[in-house]
Amino acid sequence: MHPKDYITIVPMGADEGAYTDYIRVKEDSEGQLQAPAETGFYEVRYVLDEGDRTLASAEIEITEPEVTVSAPETATTGATFPVSWTGNVHPKDYITIVPMGADEGAYTDYIRVGEDSEGQLQAPAETGLYEVRYVLDEGDRTLASAEIEITEPEVTVSAPETATTGATFPVSWTGNVHPKDYITIVPMGTDEGAYTDYIRVGEDSEGQLQAPADTGLYEVRYVLDKGDRTLASAEIEITEPEVEVSAPDSAATGSTFQVSWTGTIHSRDFVTIVPLGADGDEIGNHDRVGDSSETELRAPSEPGLYEVRYVLDEGRKPLASAEIEITEPEVTVSAPDSVTTGSTFPVSWTGTIHSRDFITIVPLGADGDEIGNHDRIGDSSETELRAPSEPGLYEVRYVLDEGRKPLASAEIEITEPEVTISAPDSATTGSTFPVSWTGTIHSRDFVTIVPLGSDDDEIGNHDRVGGSSETELRAPSEPGLYEVRYVLDEGRKTLASTEIEITEAGIELSGPDKVRAGSEIGISWSGTPPHRRDFITIVPMGAAEGEIGNHDRVGSNSETDLEAPEQTGLYEVRYVLDEGRRTLARHNVEIVDETAALDRGGSLEVPETAAAGETIEISWSVDTESGDQRIALAQADQADFTWIEVQSASEGPPLSFTLPEDAGQYEFRLLDIPGRKVLSRSIIDVQ
Repeated sequence: MHPKDYITIVPMGADEGAYTDYIRVKEDSEGQLQAPAETGFYEVRYVLDEGDRTLASAEIEITEPEVTVSAPETATTGATFPVSWTGNVHPKDYITIVPMGADEGAYTDYIRVGEDSEGQLQAPAETGLYEVRYVLDEGDRTLASAEIEITEPEVTVSAPETATTGATFPVSWTGNVHPKDYITIVPMGTDEGAYTDYIRVGEDSEGQLQAPADTGLYEVRYVLDKGDRTLASAEIEITEPEVEVSAPDSAATGSTFQVSWTGTIHSRDFVTIVPLGADGDEIGNHDRVGDSSETELRAPSEPGLYEVRYVLDEGRKPLASAEIEITEPEVTVSAPDSVTTGSTFPVSWTGTIHSRDFITIVPLGADGDEIGNHDRIGDSSETELRAPSEPGLYEVRYVLDEGRKPLASAEIEITEPEVTISAPDSATTGSTFPVSWTGTIHSRDFVTIVPLGSDDDEIGNHDRVGGSSETELRAPSEPGLYEVRYVLDEGRKTLASTEIEITEAGIELSGPDKVRAGSEIGISWSGTPPHRRDFITIVPMGAAEGEIGNHDRVGSNSETDLEAPEQTGLYEVRYVLDEGRRTLARHNVEIVDETAALDRGGSLEVPETAAAGETIEISWSVDTESGDQRIALAQADQADFTWIEVQSASEGPPLSFTLPEDAGQYEFRLLDIPGRKVLSRSIIDVQ
């Protein structure tokens, strides 16, 4: 057979290929079908997907289920009421309420039966005889029903006889039907379902509504959420409030002025200033009235006739106004005739309008809304501005914060300053070198070193000039031609420069060619270290540039000890420039096993193990003999030229040594005393 063959249920004798509910056979041997909605004789068929041919069938009788449904005899419109049922047929069957005698398949509010036997329905908005039905999901056929009468609830709503436009007023009600029902205010005689401001009734019996902006006769309604039907109403008259607003006869452009009012309606109402005769919905600078009776408003930037209005937040309706004239203020500004680029210079003014107005410097004739370096005027009458980086004719302006309008200006010429800078002809990579300059413009200007011919905005190692005339800079890590620049902080403009060559520092490293894992490696270097923060490090042979292993800063030393890695293999000791992490010198070293013999001009013949207290013989050979060569027995970690026992090499080989009584690792050393060298090392394990 085939996985796409299927099992279905059809009326007895139905044509080949007919089907209702079905399941694919797949790899299974059993499953579930849903019985039809109508009683009678049916057959369950195994149908071949290829050709829809029946291969097998079984007869089944579909009988009427025993289902009941119960509901209260009455419920009020829009209310929720309990229902219960027995004999669940399918979880997707449902309980619904419909008008008595409604067609099969009709439904309004409903709930799925699921695995439950009870639930809640919401009554319709209209009164009358209804029935609660248990409806089969398969075919929407009613299996059981119960009659219920939906009656008119007893609901009342109360409100004051009058309220002023935009004000909040109390409302109360009785006979809550459903928590989502609502109280609203609408013009008298408005159609059902209309609403403006509203509140849900919830579990409450009172609340607050906001009156409309227009006067007239209104009604407060209790509205059923189900169907938006009005259950009760109360008449209310909305009247014009008595509101007054006061403002001074005149104020200067951009200034703040006092406004007061009486007869506050709502805290979200506001006072605003608009041109005289502006449309009712126009809003200028404004402030909410809140719980106050006075505030300050900012005058517009353009002089002329205006009015201050008290505006109802509800509907944006002006309730009162007062005329005010906005006049041009008398303001002056003063600045020096000329200053150098990037420098700070004094500015003073008279006739301050507002603390957030500002002083700025812009090119002569710039647009009114252009802003350059600037400062708020605050409570002062003078400040300092920074001159632009480009020379030319400029003007210092007093600008009104309100509308960004210039009120006064003074012309100023920005001139090129005379600045010089000095540095040595050359310095080594990564070293520090002295820089000096004359003609400091601003403390935040800086000196920097960059490749010769770099763009003006490039910055390398640098230092602020502050109140000094000299400093030190760090040379780059790459050799080549560079220039030291004096750069204006304002605009990053180079005012002076001098050429400098950065040369390679001559550094050479010295150390052993082979050391044991975990031991100390004595490293020395010659040449003048570029910087005390350069460092010596040991890394695997061929490690990437910039990789750091065990390391030590060079400081003012010419030698150091590094701990050898624990892993054997080929390594290199590097002298690394702190500036740029560039390697200046390398020395190759092999890391061998921690017990391996080490030969540097000689070799020792020593047994690998021996018993504590045993006497053994030691032999050796050397490449070059000197006046004082010795064989020493020492602890493995003992300093090179200290020992437990030592004998002159001139008396052998071989030489006899009695081993210590304490077990452990010891080392025999072939020492060249005049040359201060260890010619060979060999570990012995004393057991």
